[in-house]
Amino acid sequence: MKHEGSIPSTSRLRTSTVRLALIYLLVLSIAMFRFERLDLLAAIALAHLLLYALLKLDAGPLARIVRRLGLFFTFILLVNAVEWSALPGGPPREWIDQDGLWMGLALSLRVLIVVVASTLVRLSAPPGAFAEAIRSFGLPRMAALAVDGVFDLLGSTAGPGSGGGKGNGGGGRGRGRGQAAKSGSSTSLTWSDFRRRRLDALVEILRRSLERARRWIAERAPDLPAPAVRDASLVLMSALAIMSVRFLQVLPGLPIAPGHKNLLIVPLYLFVAVTTRSRFGATQCGLAIGLLSFLFGQGRFGVFEVVQWLLPGLAADLMAPVLRRVRGGLRWPAFALAGMVLGICRFSAGLLMILLAGGHPALFAIYSPFLISQAGFATLGASLTPWLSSRWPMIEQSANATHRGSSQ
Repeated sequence: MKHEGSIPSTSRLRTSTVRLALIYLLVLSIAMFRFERLDLLAAIALAHLLLYALLKLDAGPLARIVRRLGLFFTFILLVNAVEWSALPGGPPREWIDQDGLWMGLALSLRVLIVVVASTLVRLSAPPGAFAEAIRSFGLPRMAALAVDGVFDLLGSTAGPGSGGGKGNGGGGRGRGRGQAAKSGSSTSLTWSDFRRRRLDALVEILRRSLERARRWIAERAPDLPAPAVRDASLVLMSALAIMSVRFLQVLPGLPIAPGHKNLLIVPLYLFVAVTTRSRFGATQCGLAIGLLSFLFGQGRFGVFEVVQWLLPGLAADLMAPVLRRVRGGLRWPAFALAGMVLGICRFSAGLLMILLAGGHPALFAIYSPFLISQAGFATLGASLTPWLSSRWPMIEQSANATHRGSSQ
Protein backbone atom coordinates (compact mmCIF):
# COMPACT_ATOMS: atom_id res chain seq x y z
CA MET A 1 0.00 0.00 0.00
CA LYS A 2 1.32 3.41 -0.91
CA HIS A 3 1.26 5.89 1.93
CA GLU A 4 -0.06 9.40 1.66
CA GLY A 5 1.99 11.50 -0.70
CA SER A 6 4.01 8.56 -2.02
CA ILE A 7 6.11 9.32 -5.08
CA PRO A 8 8.14 7.28 -7.57
CA SER A 9 11.31 5.88 -6.03
CA THR A 10 13.40 7.57 -8.73
CA SER A 11 12.23 10.98 -7.43
CA ARG A 12 12.98 10.33 -3.78
CA LEU A 13 15.99 11.73 -2.00
CA ARG A 14 18.83 9.28 -1.60
CA THR A 15 19.38 7.96 1.90
CA SER A 16 22.69 9.80 2.19
CA THR A 17 20.95 13.07 1.31
CA VAL A 18 18.16 12.82 3.89
CA ARG A 19 20.52 13.79 6.73
CA LEU A 20 21.52 16.97 4.91
CA ALA A 21 17.87 17.71 4.13
CA LEU A 22 16.97 17.49 7.82
CA ILE A 23 19.84 19.82 8.75
CA TYR A 24 18.71 22.25 6.06
CA LEU A 25 15.12 22.15 7.34
CA LEU A 26 16.25 22.92 10.89
CA VAL A 27 18.50 25.80 9.78
CA LEU A 28 15.80 27.21 7.50
CA SER A 29 13.14 27.08 10.24
CA ILE A 30 15.41 29.03 12.61
CA ALA A 31 16.49 31.52 9.90
CA MET A 32 12.89 32.35 9.05
CA PHE A 33 12.55 34.15 12.39
CA ARG A 34 15.02 36.75 11.07
CA PHE A 35 13.90 37.24 7.45
CA GLU A 36 11.57 40.21 6.76
CA ARG A 37 12.19 41.28 3.15
CA LEU A 38 9.12 40.44 1.08
CA ASP A 39 11.00 39.96 -2.22
CA LEU A 40 13.52 37.57 -0.63
CA LEU A 41 10.81 35.58 1.12
CA ALA A 42 8.77 35.37 -2.08
CA ALA A 43 11.81 34.04 -3.95
CA ILE A 44 12.49 31.40 -1.28
CA ALA A 45 8.85 30.30 -1.26
CA LEU A 46 8.78 30.08 -5.07
CA ALA A 47 12.00 28.04 -5.12
CA HIS A 48 10.59 25.50 -2.68
CA LEU A 49 7.32 25.24 -4.60
CA LEU A 50 9.24 24.68 -7.85
CA LEU A 51 11.34 21.96 -6.21
CA TYR A 52 8.14 20.40 -4.87
CA ALA A 53 6.78 20.31 -8.43
CA LEU A 54 10.03 19.02 -9.97
CA LEU A 55 10.10 16.10 -7.52
CA LYS A 56 6.50 15.31 -8.56
CA LEU A 57 5.30 15.22 -4.97
CA ASP A 58 1.62 14.77 -4.20
CA ALA A 59 0.07 18.24 -3.85
CA GLY A 60 -2.76 16.92 -1.65
CA PRO A 61 -0.93 16.85 1.72
CA LEU A 62 0.48 20.36 1.23
CA ALA A 63 -2.90 21.72 0.12
CA ARG A 64 -4.59 20.28 3.21
CA ILE A 65 -2.05 21.84 5.58
CA VAL A 66 -2.26 25.25 3.86
CA ARG A 67 -6.06 25.05 3.98
CA ARG A 68 -5.92 24.37 7.72
CA LEU A 69 -3.70 27.44 8.12
CA GLY A 70 -5.98 29.65 6.01
CA LEU A 71 -7.63 31.27 9.04
CA PHE A 72 -4.21 31.87 10.61
CA PHE A 73 -2.99 33.64 7.44
CA THR A 74 -6.17 35.75 7.49
CA PHE A 75 -5.51 36.81 11.07
CA ILE A 76 -1.90 37.73 10.22
CA LEU A 77 -3.08 40.05 7.44
CA LEU A 78 -5.88 41.56 9.52
CA VAL A 79 -3.79 42.43 12.57
CA ASN A 80 -1.01 43.95 10.46
CA ALA A 81 -2.85 45.63 7.58
CA VAL A 82 -6.08 47.02 9.07
CA GLU A 83 -6.03 50.48 10.66
CA TRP A 84 -8.55 49.69 13.37
CA SER A 85 -8.61 53.26 14.67
CA ALA A 86 -9.84 54.52 11.27
CA LEU A 87 -12.71 52.03 10.96
CA PRO A 88 -15.42 53.80 13.01
CA GLY A 89 -15.63 56.99 10.97
CA GLY A 90 -12.62 57.32 8.71
CA PRO A 91 -12.73 57.14 4.89
CA PRO A 92 -12.28 53.64 3.39
CA ARG A 93 -8.93 54.60 1.83
CA GLU A 94 -7.52 54.94 5.36
CA TRP A 95 -8.71 51.55 6.52
CA ILE A 96 -5.69 49.72 5.07
CA ASP A 97 -2.11 50.40 6.10
CA GLN A 98 -0.02 49.65 3.00
CA ASP A 99 3.18 49.04 4.94
CA GLY A 100 1.29 46.78 7.32
CA LEU A 101 -0.18 44.85 4.38
CA TRP A 102 3.27 44.14 2.94
CA MET A 103 4.50 43.15 6.39
CA GLY A 104 1.54 40.79 6.81
CA LEU A 105 2.31 39.17 3.46
CA ALA A 106 5.98 38.78 4.41
CA LEU A 107 5.09 37.19 7.76
CA SER A 108 2.61 34.85 6.07
CA LEU A 109 5.33 33.81 3.63
CA ARG A 110 7.64 32.95 6.54
CA VAL A 111 5.05 30.50 7.86
CA LEU A 112 4.35 29.14 4.36
CA ILE A 113 8.05 28.50 3.68
CA VAL A 114 8.45 26.42 6.85
CA VAL A 115 5.31 24.42 5.99
CA VAL A 116 6.33 23.80 2.37
CA ALA A 117 9.92 22.86 3.28
CA SER A 118 8.72 20.49 6.02
CA THR A 119 6.27 18.76 3.69
CA LEU A 120 8.87 18.59 0.91
CA VAL A 121 11.46 16.90 3.13
CA ARG A 122 8.88 14.54 4.64
CA LEU A 123 7.46 13.31 1.35
CA SER A 124 10.74 13.09 -0.56
CA ALA A 125 12.48 10.94 2.06
CA PRO A 126 11.81 7.18 2.16
CA PRO A 127 10.46 6.29 5.64
CA GLY A 128 13.32 3.88 6.35
CA ALA A 129 15.94 6.43 5.34
CA PHE A 130 14.21 9.11 7.38
CA ALA A 131 14.30 6.99 10.55
CA GLU A 132 17.92 5.98 9.89
CA ALA A 133 18.96 9.62 9.42
CA ILE A 134 17.32 10.59 12.72
CA ARG A 135 19.10 7.75 14.53
CA SER A 136 22.43 8.92 13.07
CA PHE A 137 21.96 12.20 14.98
CA GLY A 138 22.09 10.28 18.28
CA LEU A 139 18.41 9.46 18.83
CA PRO A 140 18.15 7.71 22.24
CA ARG A 141 17.59 3.99 21.96
CA MET A 142 14.17 3.91 23.66
CA ALA A 143 12.91 6.63 21.34
CA ALA A 144 14.39 4.81 18.34
CA LEU A 145 12.70 1.56 19.40
CA ALA A 146 9.38 3.41 19.79
CA VAL A 147 9.67 4.92 16.28
CA ASP A 148 10.53 1.54 14.73
CA GLY A 149 7.91 -0.27 16.80
CA VAL A 150 5.06 2.04 15.77
CA PHE A 151 6.13 1.70 12.13
CA ASP A 152 6.15 -2.10 12.36
CA LEU A 153 2.98 -2.50 14.42
CA LEU A 154 0.76 0.20 12.94
CA GLY A 155 2.17 0.64 9.45
CA SER A 156 3.28 3.76 7.58
CA THR A 157 -0.26 5.10 7.13
CA ALA A 158 -1.06 5.39 10.83
CA GLY A 159 -1.09 8.64 12.68
CA PRO A 160 -2.46 10.44 15.68
CA GLY A 161 -6.19 10.12 15.66
CA SER A 162 -5.90 7.40 13.03
CA GLY A 163 -7.04 9.59 10.24
CA GLY A 164 -7.02 12.87 8.46
CA GLY A 165 -10.03 14.56 10.02
CA LYS A 166 -10.87 18.21 9.68
CA GLY A 167 -10.57 20.95 12.23
CA ASN A 168 -8.31 21.19 15.25
CA GLY A 169 -7.42 17.62 16.03
CA GLY A 170 -10.53 16.19 14.42
CA GLY A 171 -8.84 12.99 13.28
CA GLY A 172 -10.69 9.78 13.62
CA ARG A 173 -12.03 9.38 10.14
CA GLY A 174 -10.04 8.63 7.03
CA ARG A 175 -6.99 6.85 5.79
CA GLY A 176 -5.62 5.38 9.01
CA ARG A 177 -8.79 3.58 10.05
CA GLY A 178 -8.28 0.48 7.96
CA GLN A 179 -4.72 0.06 9.15
CA ALA A 180 -5.69 0.58 12.76
CA ALA A 181 -8.36 -2.02 12.44
CA LYS A 182 -5.89 -4.48 10.99
CA SER A 183 -3.51 -3.88 13.86
CA GLY A 184 -6.19 -4.42 16.46
CA SER A 185 -6.18 -0.87 17.77
CA SER A 186 -9.53 0.34 16.58
CA THR A 187 -11.08 0.82 20.03
CA SER A 188 -12.67 4.26 20.32
CA LEU A 189 -12.86 6.62 23.28
CA THR A 190 -15.42 9.38 23.54
CA TRP A 191 -15.84 12.44 25.73
CA SER A 192 -18.76 10.64 27.38
CA ASP A 193 -16.43 7.82 28.45
CA PHE A 194 -14.19 10.27 30.29
CA ARG A 195 -17.03 12.32 31.72
CA ARG A 196 -18.76 9.25 33.18
CA ARG A 197 -15.51 7.45 34.09
CA ARG A 198 -16.27 4.52 31.81
CA LEU A 199 -12.63 3.78 31.21
CA ASP A 200 -12.65 0.06 30.50
CA ALA A 201 -11.86 0.93 26.89
CA LEU A 202 -8.72 2.80 27.99
CA VAL A 203 -7.62 -0.14 30.15
CA GLU A 204 -8.09 -2.48 27.18
CA ILE A 205 -6.14 -0.17 24.86
CA LEU A 206 -3.23 -0.03 27.29
CA ARG A 207 -3.29 -3.78 28.01
CA ARG A 208 -3.25 -4.61 24.30
CA SER A 209 -0.58 -2.01 23.54
CA LEU A 210 1.63 -3.25 26.39
CA GLU A 211 1.28 -6.85 25.25
CA ARG A 212 2.29 -5.98 21.69
CA ALA A 213 5.09 -3.68 22.86
CA ARG A 214 6.65 -6.35 25.07
CA ARG A 215 6.50 -8.96 22.34
CA TRP A 216 8.06 -6.59 19.81
CA ILE A 217 10.82 -5.39 22.20
CA ALA A 218 11.70 -9.00 23.10
CA GLU A 219 12.10 -9.88 19.43
CA ARG A 220 13.94 -6.75 18.26
CA ALA A 221 16.08 -5.90 21.31
CA PRO A 222 16.99 -9.19 23.04
CA ASP A 223 20.19 -7.63 24.45
CA LEU A 224 18.35 -5.20 26.71
CA PRO A 225 18.41 -5.96 30.46
CA ALA A 226 15.08 -6.55 32.20
CA PRO A 227 14.69 -3.00 33.65
CA ALA A 228 15.41 -1.46 30.25
CA VAL A 229 12.92 -3.83 28.57
CA ARG A 230 10.26 -2.73 31.06
CA ASP A 231 10.87 0.97 30.41
CA ALA A 232 11.15 0.55 26.63
CA SER A 233 7.86 -1.39 26.66
CA LEU A 234 6.15 1.43 28.61
CA VAL A 235 7.40 4.05 26.14
CA LEU A 236 6.33 1.98 23.12
CA MET A 237 2.98 1.16 24.79
CA SER A 238 2.23 4.85 25.28
CA ALA A 239 3.31 5.72 21.73
CA LEU A 240 1.09 2.97 20.32
CA ALA A 241 -1.89 4.06 22.41
CA ILE A 242 -1.56 7.73 21.46
CA MET A 243 -0.86 7.08 17.78
CA SER A 244 -3.60 4.52 17.21
CA VAL A 245 -6.61 5.45 19.35
CA ARG A 246 -9.62 7.07 17.65
CA PHE A 247 -10.56 9.72 20.18
CA LEU A 248 -13.65 11.69 19.18
CA GLN A 249 -14.40 15.37 19.80
CA VAL A 250 -17.39 16.66 21.75
CA LEU A 251 -18.95 17.40 18.35
CA PRO A 252 -16.85 15.56 15.74
CA GLY A 253 -15.49 17.71 12.94
CA LEU A 254 -16.04 21.07 14.65
CA PRO A 255 -13.02 22.94 16.07
CA ILE A 256 -14.80 23.83 19.32
CA ALA A 257 -12.64 21.84 21.70
CA PRO A 258 -8.94 22.20 20.81
CA GLY A 259 -6.79 20.14 23.13
CA HIS A 260 -9.38 17.47 23.92
CA LYS A 261 -6.84 14.73 23.18
CA ASN A 262 -4.90 15.93 26.23
CA LEU A 263 -7.41 13.88 28.24
CA LEU A 264 -5.50 10.82 26.97
CA ILE A 265 -2.06 12.23 26.14
CA VAL A 266 -1.26 14.03 29.40
CA PRO A 267 -2.00 11.17 31.85
CA LEU A 268 0.11 8.84 29.71
CA TYR A 269 3.00 11.32 29.70
CA LEU A 270 2.83 11.67 33.48
CA PHE A 271 2.44 7.94 33.98
CA VAL A 272 5.53 7.18 31.90
CA ALA A 273 7.48 9.89 33.74
CA VAL A 274 6.68 8.58 37.24
CA THR A 275 6.84 4.85 36.35
CA THR A 276 9.98 4.48 34.24
CA ARG A 277 13.38 4.37 35.91
CA SER A 278 15.45 5.20 32.84
CA ARG A 279 16.46 8.82 32.42
CA PHE A 280 13.94 11.01 30.59
CA GLY A 281 11.46 8.26 29.72
CA ALA A 282 8.58 10.66 28.97
CA THR A 283 10.92 12.91 26.96
CA GLN A 284 11.92 9.98 24.77
CA CYS A 285 8.26 9.03 24.38
CA GLY A 286 7.39 12.59 23.34
CA LEU A 287 10.34 12.77 20.95
CA ALA A 288 9.29 9.52 19.28
CA ILE A 289 5.65 10.61 18.92
CA GLY A 290 6.71 14.03 17.60
CA LEU A 291 8.95 12.48 14.95
CA LEU A 292 6.22 10.03 13.96
CA SER A 293 3.60 12.79 13.87
CA PHE A 294 5.83 14.84 11.55
CA LEU A 295 6.64 11.84 9.38
CA PHE A 296 2.97 10.87 9.05
CA GLY A 297 2.06 14.45 8.08
CA GLN A 298 -0.22 15.10 11.07
CA GLY A 299 -0.96 18.61 12.27
CA ARG A 300 -0.37 22.00 10.67
CA PHE A 301 2.97 23.06 12.08
CA GLY A 302 5.56 21.27 9.93
CA VAL A 303 8.80 20.56 11.75
CA PHE A 304 7.49 22.50 14.77
CA GLU A 305 5.11 19.57 15.30
CA VAL A 306 8.00 17.76 17.03
CA VAL A 307 8.28 20.53 19.64
CA GLN A 308 4.69 20.29 20.88
CA TRP A 309 5.22 16.60 21.63
CA LEU A 310 8.77 16.84 23.00
CA LEU A 311 8.36 19.69 25.50
CA PRO A 312 5.48 18.12 27.50
CA GLY A 313 7.55 14.95 27.92
CA LEU A 314 10.52 16.95 29.16
CA ALA A 315 8.31 18.90 31.59
CA ALA A 316 6.81 15.65 32.91
CA ASP A 317 10.27 14.17 33.52
CA LEU A 318 11.45 17.29 35.35
CA MET A 319 8.40 17.18 37.65
CA ALA A 320 8.45 13.39 38.15
CA PRO A 321 10.76 13.32 41.24
CA VAL A 322 8.33 15.59 43.10
CA LEU A 323 5.19 13.79 41.88
CA ARG A 324 6.54 10.41 43.04
CA ARG A 325 6.80 11.74 46.60
CA VAL A 326 3.29 13.23 46.81
CA ARG A 327 0.87 11.18 48.92
CA GLY A 328 -2.68 11.39 50.19
CA GLY A 329 -5.00 14.26 49.42
CA LEU A 330 -2.27 16.30 47.75
CA ARG A 331 -1.92 13.87 44.84
CA TRP A 332 -4.84 15.19 42.80
CA PRO A 333 -3.93 18.91 43.00
CA ALA A 334 -0.25 18.08 42.39
CA PHE A 335 -1.03 16.08 39.24
CA ALA A 336 -3.61 18.66 38.14
CA LEU A 337 -0.98 21.41 38.38
CA ALA A 338 1.50 19.24 36.48
CA GLY A 339 -1.17 18.61 33.83
CA MET A 340 -1.74 22.33 33.40
CA VAL A 341 2.00 22.82 32.78
CA LEU A 342 1.97 20.04 30.18
CA GLY A 343 -1.09 21.58 28.52
CA ILE A 344 0.76 24.89 28.15
CA CYS A 345 3.72 23.01 26.66
CA ARG A 346 1.35 21.34 24.21
CA PHE A 347 0.62 24.81 22.81
CA SER A 348 4.33 25.37 22.07
CA ALA A 349 4.03 24.72 18.33
CA GLY A 350 1.22 27.27 18.06
CA LEU A 351 3.33 29.73 20.03
CA LEU A 352 6.28 29.23 17.67
CA MET A 353 4.01 29.83 14.68
CA ILE A 354 2.70 33.07 16.24
CA LEU A 355 6.28 34.22 16.88
CA LEU A 356 7.22 33.25 13.32
CA ALA A 357 4.29 35.39 12.17
CA GLY A 358 5.71 38.41 13.96
CA GLY A 359 4.35 37.90 17.47
CA HIS A 360 1.66 40.60 17.15
CA PRO A 361 -0.17 41.03 20.51
CA ALA A 362 -3.51 40.65 18.72
CA LEU A 363 -2.49 37.16 17.55
CA PHE A 364 -1.76 36.14 21.12
CA ALA A 365 -5.16 37.51 22.15
CA ILE A 366 -6.95 35.67 19.33
CA TYR A 367 -5.33 32.33 20.14
CA SER A 368 -5.37 32.62 23.93
CA PRO A 369 -8.66 30.62 24.12
CA PHE A 370 -6.83 27.74 22.40
CA LEU A 371 -4.13 27.87 25.08
CA ILE A 372 -6.76 27.93 27.84
CA SER A 373 -8.55 24.96 26.26
CA GLN A 374 -5.30 22.99 25.96
CA ALA A 375 -4.43 23.66 29.60
CA GLY A 376 -7.98 22.91 30.80
CA PHE A 377 -8.24 19.50 29.15
CA ALA A 378 -4.70 18.67 30.26
CA THR A 379 -5.57 19.53 33.87
CA LEU A 380 -8.62 17.25 33.73
CA GLY A 381 -6.67 14.47 32.04
CA ALA A 382 -3.87 14.60 34.61
CA SER A 383 -6.34 13.57 37.32
CA LEU A 384 -6.44 10.14 35.65
CA THR A 385 -2.77 9.49 36.40
CA PRO A 386 -3.23 8.31 40.03
CA TRP A 387 -6.17 6.17 38.86
CA LEU A 388 -3.99 4.71 36.08
CA SER A 389 -1.18 4.01 38.55
CA SER A 390 -3.60 2.09 40.80
CA ARG A 391 -4.86 0.05 37.85
CA TRP A 392 -1.39 -0.59 36.44
CA PRO A 393 -0.65 -3.86 38.37
CA MET A 394 -3.86 -5.36 36.96
CA ILE A 395 -3.00 -4.22 33.41
CA GLU A 396 0.54 -5.54 33.73
CA GLN A 397 -0.60 -8.87 35.18
CA SER A 398 -3.12 -9.34 32.37
CA ALA A 399 -0.50 -8.54 29.73
CA ASN A 400 1.95 -10.96 31.40
CA ALA A 401 -0.63 -13.76 31.37
CA THR A 402 -1.38 -13.18 27.70
CA HIS A 403 2.33 -13.04 26.86
CA ARG A 404 3.03 -16.33 28.70
CA GLY A 405 0.08 -17.98 27.00
CA SER A 406 1.20 -16.94 23.53
CA SER A 407 4.78 -18.09 24.12
CA GLN A 408 3.80 -21.62 25.19
